[in-house]
Amino acid sequence: MLLTACATDPYTGQSSLSNTAKGAGLGAAAGAAIGAAFGGNDWKNVGYGALAGGAVGAAAGAYKDHKDNQQKSYYNPYR
Repeated sequence: MLLTACATDPYTGQSSLSNTAKGAGLGAAAGAAIGAAFGGNDWKNVGYGALAGGAVGAAAGAYKDHKDNQQKSYYNPYR
């Protein structure tokens, strides 16, 4: 999933990881940690926590990407 979220900026040519991918990765890690902390020794709770955290993190990152793109087009409509 993280490899498919790599994008090349059309303006600079730089390759970078999108905020959506960053949010999904961080959210999955945090969700897995919370699932392990509150779920005991059950690996199923770790998986559910990672899934939920990844979804929430991806949504937050996608929102951030959307707002960044809006801001770029607002300040420079000729890009």
